[in-house]
Amino acid sequence: MNYLTRLDVSNNELTTLPKEIESLNELVSLNISNNRLTILPEEICSLSLNSFICSGNGDDLLVNSGARIKEWIMSYARRINEHNGGQSEVSEEEIGGG
Repeated sequence: MNYLTRLDVSNNELTTLPKEIESLNELVSLNISNNRLTILPEEICSLSLNSFICSGNGDDLLVNSGARIKEWIMSYARRINEHNGGQSEVSEEEIGGG
């Protein structure tokens, strides 16, 4: 059986992500950069990603998303920070949490 582990939908002018994204439970890498997204669906929080790229969607993408998503993003940033032993690239101020 083949499972989708990496998804790159960058540069597609997407305005939304489907809520069904949560069904991609084997997904470890998601690139949604350079689209026209203004909000993330809460269902994205069910994913355990090792790589998440969302740049180039407008400055307010993370700010417009709900509190659960902001916590998910901060949790992801902390995991990456711990794994890399350095500074994460996402701050609480950038997602409206600070």
